[in-house]
Amino acid sequence: MPAPEEQGLTRPAQILLVEDNRTDAELTLGVFRQARLTNTVHVACTGVEALDYLLGRGEFANRERHPLPDLVLLHLKTPPVSGDQVLREIKSRPRLARIPVVILTSSKEEADRALGYDLGANSYLVKPIALGDLLALAEQVKDYSLTLNVHSRLDTSALDMLSSRERQVLQLLIEGKSSVVIAQTLSLSPKTVETYRSRIMQKLNIRNILELVKFAIRQGLASIE
Repeated sequence: MPAPEEQGLTRPAQILLVEDNRTDAELTLGVFRQARLTNTVHVACTGVEALDYLLGRGEFANRERHPLPDLVLLHLKTPPVSGDQVLREIKSRPRLARIPVVILTSSKEEADRALGYDLGANSYLVKPIALGDLLALAEQVKDYSLTLNVHSRLDTSALDMLSSRERQVLQLLIEGKSSVVIAQTLSLSPKTVETYRSRIMQKLNIRNILELVKFAIRQGLASIE
């Protein structure tokens, strides 16, 4: 019988919701319950609390009780530490950088959206968020689980479809790098990076960033640490 670490152990993804508006937080949780989401959702009411949770500080030091999230839903306006500061912290730390982050904001300014993407956000929802958008988000994570097998053999059949440049872009994407950073690293334009990103997801039949992270872990391109 294979050792436990060689088996494909799975668990529901852990979600961290960072939301200072109690009504909006309850709305989001209510929609997730309506969608019968089985994932555990941890709620942080401030940016400070979010960072304490992510960094395992104070009351969140016990990782068995407060595990690292697999997805962060982040409201940008979370005084006294703003959401963009939280996002910067997430993407600057190797242990956190690969966690997908979905921005929740009331701002419709394109500059705010661009800043979020430049800092490494994976998606963006403008508040007030339509019920349909929340339901769609819930459906994306509903069946999402992480394969916790760090010794899995690499199945190259899917990767063989990608060009060497596409593999470079893929590796940087799963490391949590933004399109701007990838463009600078590979001497490309951000628009070209987005084209590569769309092409990669199309070739791999991947619809969203959660599926991309799951694929990367299964292929041995990323760890869960």
